[in-house]
Amino acid sequence: MKIINLQKEYHNQNDIACVFQNLSFEITKCGLYLLLQESGGGKTTLFRILSGEDKEYQGEVQIDGNLVMIDQEVRLMESMSVWQNLSMVSEDESQITSLLEMMQMKEHRDKKVKFLSLGQKKRVQIIRGFLMQPSIYLCDEPTASLDEENAHIIMEFLKKRSEQTCVIVATHDEILCKPYADYVMRLYKDHIDISELTNVSHNHIPNMNEYPQQKRKQQIRFAWQRLLSRKPEAILTLLLLCFLFFTAYIGIVGIDVFTKAAQYEHIWENGENHLRSQPKETPSDSDSNLNMVHYESDQYNFYTYEDAKKLYENDHNIIGYYLGWDIDVYSDSKTIEDGLMETNESFWQQFHYKYDDNGLGGPEFSGFDFVGLYPEYDLSKEERIFIYEMFDQKKLPLLYGDYMKDDHDVLISANLAQVLCRIYGCDSIEKLIGRNLILYTDFLSDFDTAEAVEHRAFHAKISGITNYQNLSQNQVFTQEQAYTNAMRKSYQYQREDMQYHHLDLLIDPAADDFETIRLHANKVLNKKKNDFVFFQDSITWNEGFAPSRFNQPSIQLYKNIACILCVPLLIFYSIEKLFFRKREKKEALIMKKLGYRYSFVEHIQAWILLSLIIPSVLILYGVLLITDFGKKLGFMPLSLLSIWGIIVVLCTILNAVRVRKEG
Repeated sequence: MKIINLQKEYHNQNDIACVFQNLSFEITKCGLYLLLQESGGGKTTLFRILSGEDKEYQGEVQIDGNLVMIDQEVRLMESMSVWQNLSMVSEDESQITSLLEMMQMKEHRDKKVKFLSLGQKKRVQIIRGFLMQPSIYLCDEPTASLDEENAHIIMEFLKKRSEQTCVIVATHDEILCKPYADYVMRLYKDHIDISELTNVSHNHIPNMNEYPQQKRKQQIRFAWQRLLSRKPEAILTLLLLCFLFFTAYIGIVGIDVFTKAAQYEHIWENGENHLRSQPKETPSDSDSNLNMVHYESDQYNFYTYEDAKKLYENDHNIIGYYLGWDIDVYSDSKTIEDGLMETNESFWQQFHYKYDDNGLGGPEFSGFDFVGLYPEYDLSKEERIFIYEMFDQKKLPLLYGDYMKDDHDVLISANLAQVLCRIYGCDSIEKLIGRNLILYTDFLSDFDTAEAVEHRAFHAKISGITNYQNLSQNQVFTQEQAYTNAMRKSYQYQREDMQYHHLDLLIDPAADDFETIRLHANKVLNKKKNDFVFFQDSITWNEGFAPSRFNQPSIQLYKNIACILCVPLLIFYSIEKLFFRKREKKEALIMKKLGYRYSFVEHIQAWILLSLIIPSVLILYGVLLITDFGKKLGFMPLSLLSIWGIIVVLCTILNAVRVRKEG
């Protein structure tokens, strides 16, 4: 090491302070050099110039070999263990163990640095410096603020290592350090006096290469160790990244899903997915009070279950059907004095009963709209129950309960659930799950015997409540032909198919084009008298309704949740910037000195966390899918992967900006 005509000045506001003026000296031998000078005389400045940290000087500095400097400040990875700090610069476990023994630190090898005393931290820092194989070793005040025991341990270690290395110790404690020194260097502004204290022959300073850049494999391993050393911080970051992921998923996928769900519910409530077979001719009469239209009996074709099945096989967007008769066609719509509807005899005579002496036979028509009434409750005409048989029950989204498992299980619409809550005195519609529900296959009068009532009863159990609802009807949904078979049994019907004069069809609200489905249904059945029309164009009970959303997902609420989830991430990032900035700068400097690329290590840690998002999200998502919210949200693997990719790019850019500022 050689210094030639070194000049160093500090420019203050009022004057110029000269630290060195034409300072020259040379050191060629190993040993322990004690650098002495009054406080503020330039020892630390000289060390900074020799180590390359200070480049604002004039003159020539020649360093042959690898120079390592140990500052007064402890610069270790506080959250990592002693062994991990040392293995950052060496993979030679035997050498690390040997140096730990020499410094009396072997029993502390697995302890985190932040739990060590100041003296122990300085010992670790000095060991790490020697593991870098220096040819010149600078120690700035290694015994400052230490007790006598720690100071002697360090000086004995430095003395031992100085046999093969040039060790220069800057100190104010001449009394403590001088017994260990081979040379004393007294520093002045323009020269250095070097005096030898012993006559021991020392080796020349070895010409070692500069400490190399760490291999990528070692840097990746260090990134993993550094991440594990801060488990609480890493877990919190991982959770916040998961929150960010779900925020993006709700924002990109969820809002679209819930928007469509709201559209589907609107379609159902307004009967836009409801087709009814209707006469092609104009209605014969209308009832302004009920807002209904009436047709003559001879304007109708007849329908069977096979017609409904045929339509479903041609178009699976048809999810359910309702076969029935209108009471207004059965009567002539004229009220006689006793308040009953006068029977239309000509229409009635088209269908004759065939009861024999054994009571076998049955009517050739059935399924009046009023079936399903509760004789024991006073239900208004607007609270009549309509029973739909479903081809594909799983297209009905559930609020509560489960899908139908057998012919006696039924789903009920949300508005019917509200009616039943009033009847049963329940405070929540969820409590209706598992309750028995008695439906009837024909109109009941006060004169019917208990046996006759039971004969016409269809005993059902509420297995679930769907948020599909037409606010014009109270709907019950059964499995395919479940209610029809109950009617066959009730009437002891012998015909192959029961006939009805109208057929209602339910269309999956997710279908793209209802009008095309309607035209196709008319073409498939090709009835001469009837056509399928949209429900609200024929029997418009829902006119004048202002549909009230029942438990409808609030899209705005989900948007608010998505925004709120972003807040923890912003708060955490702000805290990190404010409270961890000093630590990050310190660690960036440590890594740079030890041959690590701070930006590379930070990116590796970020990518590790981002890769851990995938299993973490899948676990959380599995739990979420159990809830109603998760079922509505659905599982879209490609969307999940795409959003993960977006987050990776954004976090990489954000991390790149941050590490650029820090080091």
